[in-house]
Formats: sequence, C-alpha cells, structure tokens
Amino acid sequence: MARMRPVTRAMAAEMAPSSVALMQMPRDFLVSLLFMLGMKACAPLDSAMSERIGRGLLLEMMGSGDVWYEGSRHAEDFIRGDCLVWLGKRGLPVLSLSCRPHIGHYWEAPLDTAMTSERVVAVARNSRKLKALHLRGWTEGFTAAHMAQIAAHCQDVETLDFADCGPGITDEVVIAAASGMHKLKNVNLYSCQVITNASLVALSSHCPHIIKADFSYCRQITDEGLISFTQGCLLIEDLKLYYVDEITDLGIKAIANGCRFTLKSLNVSWCNLITDESIKLLAQQCSLLQKIDISYCDRLTDVALKHLANLCPALSDVNIHGSRRMTDEAVIHLVRTRGSSIRFLYIGSCPLLTDLSVIAIADNCPHLVKLDCSLIDNITDMSVMRLAEGCKELTHVNLYACK
Repeated sequence: MARMRPVTRAMAAEMAPSSVALMQMPRDFLVSLLFMLGMKACAPLDSAMSERIGRGLLLEMMGSGDVWYEGSRHAEDFIRGDCLVWLGKRGLPVLSLSCRPHIGHYWEAPLDTAMTSERVVAVARNSRKLKALHLRGWTEGFTAAHMAQIAAHCQDVETLDFADCGPGITDEVVIAAASGMHKLKNVNLYSCQVITNASLVALSSHCPHIIKADFSYCRQITDEGLISFTQGCLLIEDLKLYYVDEITDLGIKAIANGCRFTLKSLNVSWCNLITDESIKLLAQQCSLLQKIDISYCDRLTDVALKHLANLCPALSDVNIHGSRRMTDEAVIHLVRTRGSSIRFLYIGSCPLLTDLSVIAIADNCPHLVKLDCSLIDNITDMSVMRLAEGCKELTHVNLYACK
C-alpha cells in the first residue's frame, strides 16, 4: 500500500471536520490532522468521535513525545483553555508535571506555562480514572488543601511522585494524599527535604498496598518512622533510603522483620550508622533479596557481605562502592557463592581490593553485564584481561582512575 502523504496546513484548514468525516478518516490521516489543528480545535469534536478514534488516538499522539513538551505551538493554548479539563473527562490515566521530558501514554505539561495548582485540581476533579500523578520538581503554591481535593476525586491513584519537589512538599501534603488515596502502590518522595516521620506514619496507617517507596534524601526520617512504616506496609518490594543518614540498626531491623516475605530491592547507601549486625538480620529474614546497595556505609565490613552471599540466593545486583573496610576475601566469597546469578556489581572506590577480586569475578560470573572497578589503585592489566576471557556477556566496565 502506498504511503499516505502528510496533511498540510491548507488541507487541514479546508476540512472543517464533521462527525461523519472523522468517523471515516483513516487512522494515520486523523492523527496528522490532529497534529495540524491542535487539541484546542479538535476537543469539541470529541463527542462525534468513536472510542477508537477519540481517546485512544489522542493519548497515543500525546505520548509520542512530539507535541506537548516545551516549544509545542499548541501547548500553552492547551493549558490556558478548557482542553485541560476536557482531557481529564476523557479518562486520562496519568498526569505528569515533570520538569524532565518523558515519553509515555500520558500528557506532560511544559513548566513555563500558566499551569497552576488550581488547574491541576481542575484536571483531577474530572479525572476519576487517574492512576498516576507525577509532580516532579513542580509545586507552584501546591498545598495540603489542593492535595486533599485531588485525593477526594482520584481515589484510584496507585502512583504518587513528588520527587525533587524539595521543601514544597510537606508532611501535610503527604498526609492529605495518604488519607484519600488508599490504593497507593508506588510513592516517590525523593529529595523532599522537609518530610518527617509523620508522613511515614500516615502512609502506614492508610496505604497498606504500597509496594515501592523512595524516601532518599529525606534526612529528617529516623528509625521511628521506618518502624511505623514497616508495621503497616507489609508488601514492600523496593525501598530506597539513600542518604537517610539518621537511620541506625533499629531501622534496618524493622525492615528485615516487616518486609521479610516481600523485599527484593533495598538501597541504604550513605547510611553511615548501620552496622554488620543489622545487615546480618536482613540477610537472614529477606531471602528474596535481589538488589542491595550498601555503598558508602562506612561501618560495614566483610561480615555483612558474606552474610548476604550466604543467605540471599537471588542476589543479582550488588553495590559496595566506597566500602573502605571490605577486602578481597568478602568479594571472592560473594562471587564464588552467587556468581552465577550476579549481573551487576559495583566495587569501585574500595581501597583494600586488588586483582584477586577481579580475577575471582572473571572466573565465577559468566552472566555479568556491568562491573564498576573505578578508583581502585591495586588493579592491573592482567586481571582486566581475565575479565575479557571469562565474562562474555559483559557490556560495561568502569576502570576510571585505576592506576
């Protein structure tokens, strides 16, 4: 079949689409027409469109990454006009105000427009099917009252993303969200610096279905908050606590006990107060663990890594970067015990490691995909050559600053 020629501006202007014309248009031609006219012109025609031509194609078009980001000639009109609310009525599944471009089947607003908290609420009031709300890096006067209105109308939301919102997202906002969005499964509070234990208590009380949570850089969270969170949220599979540096062994033990049947991924990088004792319990309780990041945890030693190797048979992604007290003995034990399953291994900036670790990796990790050996002075060409021979699936090796 011959390729359909693109719709020109003149063609689009002449069409003045009727319901019959829209219903009969070939799919590719209709998409081209909508690109040319813009949503503001086409939204009123929605009632004349079939489900196939209407919502499905419009969402697909907006997910293409070509129209709705910064620089789109229709984006500002779209936000300022009634089309925002219209789109909500069409069952928008995901609303994103991320400051970073992202391609997917949802609408993402450029942030230099007239978007306000009130407009976000307007969308939510008409988007009862909303499943995910992303407000990455965007707060613009957003308050607990706004969040409460959204939560009241969007009770089926499963993903709530406040990453990089800094001090704009407070405990009151999170409490308002948790109080109305009881189906939450994924919560991202990365770098919401003013969040405290109160937010975790609210999530624990109202959102028992959470599977994935990111509290990284929420440095006011302590053991008390983690204890409460893990008592109410018993389905956690993925938990990120990067640089939550008030956490001690008590917090890790709470995770080990509360998430023992579900936890698959844990990031406690830069949590400098935890010791081998809590990691030992974690390994004993969480046998499903696949991914562990204990990088830059200064108090951890070979004991922690050996227990993880012995008791977590599914380990495939291990990060001990910056572990100043870990030696070749621990790395060799890890790869000899779990080498067949390990695909990602980060051992960079561990000053006590030598060629012995790299050779053991080469001999025992046939499925290794990525290896970070950066900033290790004691690695030579000899061990790197062994890697090339033994790790046939290896695609990334970081040897930065290896003397």
